[in-house]
Amino acid sequence: MGSTSGGKKKHVNFRNRQRANMSFFIVVMFFAVFGIIVFTEIFFIDERGRAVGVLVRHGTQENYQHKQDKVVDYEDGVQTSFDCLRSPRPSKGSSSRLIMPQEVGEVERSTAHVRSQFPPAVQDEGENGFIGMAIDGASSNTSALVLSSLCDWLESSICLLSSDAFTHYEIVDTVFVYSNEDYISIRVGAVMNDEAMGALLQGGRSHAAALPVLENAAAPASSKIVTDTLLPPYPENFTITDGAWQTVNGTRFSFFVFSAFYDPRKQRQIRVIGATRTRGPERVWCRLWHKINEFNSSYHISVTVPAKIKVIRENWNLKYSACFVLCPLANRTVPSAVSIVARVKDSPSNLLAVINNYNETTPTNKFAVCVKPLHFDYNREIQIMEFIELNRLMGVEHFTFYNHTIGRQVDCILRDYVDRGLVTMLPWQLQMASQKEIRTEGLFAALNDCLYRSMNKYSHILLIDLDEYIIPKYNDTLPQLIDYVSHRLNTRSTGAFSFQNAFFYLQWDDDDSVYSFDDPVSANLVTLKKTRRKSKLHPHKQRSKYICRPELTVEAGNHFVWEFIPGHGTLNVPPDAAILHHYRICEFGGDDCIKTSSTVDTTAYRYKDILTSAVKVQYERLRGRCGLSELKFPPARVFNKLINLLGQS
Repeated sequence: MGSTSGGKKKHVNFRNRQRANMSFFIVVMFFAVFGIIVFTEIFFIDERGRAVGVLVRHGTQENYQHKQDKVVDYEDGVQTSFDCLRSPRPSKGSSSRLIMPQEVGEVERSTAHVRSQFPPAVQDEGENGFIGMAIDGASSNTSALVLSSLCDWLESSICLLSSDAFTHYEIVDTVFVYSNEDYISIRVGAVMNDEAMGALLQGGRSHAAALPVLENAAAPASSKIVTDTLLPPYPENFTITDGAWQTVNGTRFSFFVFSAFYDPRKQRQIRVIGATRTRGPERVWCRLWHKINEFNSSYHISVTVPAKIKVIRENWNLKYSACFVLCPLANRTVPSAVSIVARVKDSPSNLLAVINNYNETTPTNKFAVCVKPLHFDYNREIQIMEFIELNRLMGVEHFTFYNHTIGRQVDCILRDYVDRGLVTMLPWQLQMASQKEIRTEGLFAALNDCLYRSMNKYSHILLIDLDEYIIPKYNDTLPQLIDYVSHRLNTRSTGAFSFQNAFFYLQWDDDDSVYSFDDPVSANLVTLKKTRRKSKLHPHKQRSKYICRPELTVEAGNHFVWEFIPGHGTLNVPPDAAILHHYRICEFGGDDCIKTSSTVDTTAYRYKDILTSAVKVQYERLRGRCGLSELKFPPARVFNKLINLLGQS
């Protein structure tokens, strides 16, 4: 008995030791993994910390003092250490020498006091006073600045200038700039914008311009302002485009840009539609190309500014998302084109025309439709004609489509509408896996591209799908509907009108009147075939769609607007005025949806005769040219019900 209990005790002790060893092993592994993560983060932070830039610009320390407490656009702070500055080799025959920080002393706010600490050659510059570094030996009428690389990161430093007739000399890893204009400050930091940077070298004269100004191109050649002369030139071999996916080379993750628009509403900027990583998008730069015409010839000069990336919010937490790449303009003129680059010395791999719709008069009662990318070889001939013709009857003047993959017949039909000026069709070859890497072919990039493309050309735009129609209850057209709602409700601050969704499930039986139609066109129009809808409407922002005013909208979503110009919002249109007719199969698969409570809604029959006529004319006109399919009458009512019963069994 005793030996048995002793054996059990030894066995228990052995198991306890095993548990203790396993617990110790797990703790050790946890700290090991934690340590690897920490060191990895330190490594990446160090790598990002190298991504600093240098900007030569006007300004004083007072101009930047009020911005020191602002949050930077990116996680890296401003770099203010001089420990990594290298002493550059002077140019041949130069008597210049580099004044290091320890020779300057403490940074003072008083520029007069700072100037007194520099050698006479620098003080002779009059308004110039520098903190941190300067070059002795400059002539009395020439300002001399040195842009030194920080550690090993020269290739991403940048020199942006606004001056009259200056010359660059690149020696080793330093850019010498000799100018006959008094430059006031050199700023160094991780992000090149007003919120993120602190001034390292600052001086006397204060200028209002935040960034270099491109002056009138008609000025004499001797005084022309040229910028970024050390950077790769304008890509003459590229075809400039106002809408096509192009690659941003040199980024760690996929980065594409599609189109660019001038947007002066919140602040003057170029807004680029792109697609990039959802979390932690990489920094990029904007090269703004200005076309100069003189002496019967033209050429391009550029200004390079840091970009701010704003990820579009509706991204479903996938790896990639549609985004805005924002390029600040300050008081510069609007460029003719823009390239987005990963590093300032990279050769541009994209070239986008800047679309400036602000030269056009803001229209009234002009409606347009935006449709997400057509995919899966979309080739529903009657549906596309019904969609366009019915919306035209309701007052829509223009349609914008994005061609991911469409069939031959639909392609032919849309090209006919393009030739007639009713449709814009843009290529949409985004090299990202739909639904795995990005949401539905990057549809949110398409919707926002259409938003900005329509701005100031149309007063209202509908962002709807091909199986959706906003149908007024009492009005014939959408402009009449908006006018009707505006008289009933206060719409002075309205930026968008939201309409509740009603499902007209395709599994429900066709309307009885279909079997009495005397032509196959009307018998194949879904708005006439399907009149039974779900009784309960979806609440606003769930399956709803909207009509927005582009000039008041900043960021468009699928079912509602994410962001307006301050002071504006969405008006929820009462269902007794209009609803969204949505013709589709059960959204969760199967046929259970048709068991829900339903009602018959024949509101769309208001357009029966004129819609049938419009589609019939278009069908007959394109039937031979586009090889359209032969239209057939629906089967007899009894036979049709028998087919439905067999399908459900």
